[in-house]
Amino acid sequence: MARPSCGPKPFIGRADVDGLIWTSRQCDPEQCIILFEDRLAEDRLDVVQSIDAGADADLLLELRDYGRRAGITIIS
Repeated sequence: MARPSCGPKPFIGRADVDGLIWTSRQCDPEQCIILFEDRLAEDRLDVVQSIDAGADADLLLELRDYGRRAGITIIS
């Protein structure tokens, strides 16, 4: 996984990069991860926990609020 210095654009043409990891501006020192679906085979990941956010109205509202504060619109 690569650590970007100037955003994701330099990695678009790099087939050897599966995703990006960086320190969050909103939640420093937490890290953000983005994986490129077309480069990372599903069998390379193990699901250890999953949550159906759509089935929990309170959780969905909380996620929408996080998204709003980060400038992201979450559509369900």
